[in-house]
Amino acid sequence: MPDGPITYTTFASSVIDDQVFFSGPVPVGILVSGTNMLAVEIHQADVTSSDISFDLKLAAEDASVQPQGTVVYLTSPAANALLISPTNIALEATAASTLTAFTNVQFFDGTTKLGDAAGPPFSFIWSNAPLGNHTLTARAQNTNGQTVVSAAMKISVVAPSTVPPAIALSLVQTGAFWKYLAVGSDAPAAWATPSFDDSGWPGGFAQFGYGEGDEATVISYGGNANNKWITSYYRHPFTINDPGAVTNLTLHLKRDDGAVFYLNGFEILRDNIPSGPVTWSTLATNAADDGQVFFDFALNPATLTPGTNLLAVEVHQTLATSSDISFDLGLDALASTNRPPGAYLASPVNGATIVPPDTVTIGAQVVVGDTLDVANVEFF
Repeated sequence: MPDGPITYTTFASSVIDDQVFFSGPVPVGILVSGTNMLAVEIHQADVTSSDISFDLKLAAEDASVQPQGTVVYLTSPAANALLISPTNIALEATAASTLTAFTNVQFFDGTTKLGDAAGPPFSFIWSNAPLGNHTLTARAQNTNGQTVVSAAMKISVVAPSTVPPAIALSLVQTGAFWKYLAVGSDAPAAWATPSFDDSGWPGGFAQFGYGEGDEATVISYGGNANNKWITSYYRHPFTINDPGAVTNLTLHLKRDDGAVFYLNGFEILRDNIPSGPVTWSTLATNAADDGQVFFDFALNPATLTPGTNLLAVEVHQTLATSSDISFDLGLDALASTNRPPGAYLASPVNGATIVPPDTVTIGAQVVVGDTLDVANVEFF
């Protein structure tokens, strides 16, 4: 075809053999995710041409071929999310294969590695994400040494120049009252869930422990100094009215030696505890501190629910002959003051696994503007 504008009356520049397929490259940058449309117009070389023919084939090569039966994709944050600084971003990925297991997932912003997760759930908190546009990917490695890269996800972090300051919330104060169990055996099933009845457990104020002399509540170790109980269990409810407004969730932990944390029945953090199943006899992996220091951990606020929430903690010793144990905890949040009007799913938790015949409770939060009211909420 000649250069310049093409119209219905434009003639082809030459007569060609209609029995031959001709090939040429197509810029991959014009492809879009999902449905694409291919359009073609066919022109004759002159009005007396005896024939016309058209056929076409479009072929592509996938530059990121994944092992058979493999899927890796980012589940958090949402694609094209607009986040307001300062913010901690919960990065989460799903990595699954019908052929082999995944041992590690690394999270990247462009070519910069942000962090990794050694086992499911594959998650990482990106603390104080910088301003700007970011392209996130997850790179999963399976037991065969193969690496699979997820599709890219774009997000933006913007300055809070026109945003009212976030509200600081103290959800659990240090020195708070907790129900606890220290009996030398595993806690009952479902002890970390909100519905568990802990009315038979004793209660006391943190700091819990023994051996340091600064405990508000001294717990038992069983009486045998050479074979002390390894694990003690703790439960504390707290209330938050609008968890969807929470942008940052920070746990302040004083512990000696290790601990596992659950929010509303979901494990959210391990500190000095090995991977795999945890029982009453599981030993902590490190006893480097003396239980006098608070350590800060950024948490994913997605597991918060409207109303009453339940924080559960199990504290483990490194040795049955350990001389002391300590536990205290604070939980703080930053909540946005300018959530845009709309409806927000509050439950179930994003990524939750529901096992039949369990009942699924679907909840929503609705933020209304000055001229709006809510008459009804429908779920689909």
